[in-house]
Amino acid sequence: MNKQKKRVMLNSLLCIFAWNVCIAFPFAFGLNSATPRPSSTTPLSPLSLTLDELSLQLGGKGRAQACWEAYRSGTDPILGTEAQQRLLQRPPDVATLHHQTTCHDGTTKLLLQLPDNLQVETVIIPWPERQRSTVCISSQVGCRQACTFCLTGRMGLLRNLSCDEIVSQVYWAQRVVKTTAMLPIENVVFMGLGEPADNVDAVVAAAECLTDPHRFAMTPRRVTISTVAPTPDAFAKLNRAPAVLAWSVHATRDALRKQLVPTTKYSMTELREGLVSTLEQRSKRRRNILLEITLLDQINDSIEDAQHLVEFCQPLVAIPGVRVIVNLIPWNDIQVQTGAAAQYRKPSPERIEAFQHYLIQQGNLRCFIRTTRGDDELAACGQLSTRNRS
Repeated sequence: MNKQKKRVMLNSLLCIFAWNVCIAFPFAFGLNSATPRPSSTTPLSPLSLTLDELSLQLGGKGRAQACWEAYRSGTDPILGTEAQQRLLQRPPDVATLHHQTTCHDGTTKLLLQLPDNLQVETVIIPWPERQRSTVCISSQVGCRQACTFCLTGRMGLLRNLSCDEIVSQVYWAQRVVKTTAMLPIENVVFMGLGEPADNVDAVVAAAECLTDPHRFAMTPRRVTISTVAPTPDAFAKLNRAPAVLAWSVHATRDALRKQLVPTTKYSMTELREGLVSTLEQRSKRRRNILLEITLLDQINDSIEDAQHLVEFCQPLVAIPGVRVIVNLIPWNDIQVQTGAAAQYRKPSPERIEAFQHYLIQQGNLRCFIRTTRGDDELAACGQLSTRNRS
């Protein structure tokens, strides 16, 4: 038999084998690729479904729109037929409101219980002078960054939150606002428990849900994601989210930054280069950057620290169209007896104002002092935790 006949016979045998494996065998045993895969028995959450996806589940776009109108107002809708309800979770299936605390200034802290009995905190901050509220949401249960001035950092990281669990916090905040006649929510900030850059996919998906005109329908400039920037590419990863970026800087000198954020592995110059690269890729309309500094008395609140911050910001200011905003956060006492935070103190108003004055007058930077809200019930910045203090 010549080589050509052998090749033809071999090809024929291969075709017969392929037909049996791919068509005859699967068909005989009900495994044909054309057969739809059985649907998962795990209920889906409408909070993570787009309008089109939810329309398919509910059997119509009108039903899906009505469902999301209810979510936006903090109402639990009836999800179609009993069969559809078995396929879809309700917001209380994702998280339940376990406890609610209201501070003297109206700030309201929500403790949400997750299905695995872990808990997260969400804070609603009313601003009477602006006639609106901001909701501060969590992206993780705990945090691995271990910032020494932050109570969340003492928890360690227990686990990431899913997109559903992140946006369910906004749902519950809307529900509380509606039932207690608080000012309407117009801003969402990812500044609660957790580091967003350590849970990028869920955070980006949550931001997309919040800004989707068919879902929570917020504008991207009303959503802010704050990161300590564990790596230089953290900014690029979070840049996928339709939101304003904020960088928790706290100190621009490497040794001091390492003291305040012990998990820091990169120099501030390396981290800044990552931010510069990301801002340059953004459209000029999205080149705002918020720099956050938690001020600690006699640690990072000197005029020398302010001078170093001004110098540090120059490569950012040089980017065409960029607007750098510095947010000074007077440290909130986290009431612990051990660790570095036991010795920390809030700076005097005079030192804080001198720091701000230098940034504005000498650095030509926009700079604001964050008003402390909710500190009487451990609801202020840096005070969130779902574990006992020690």
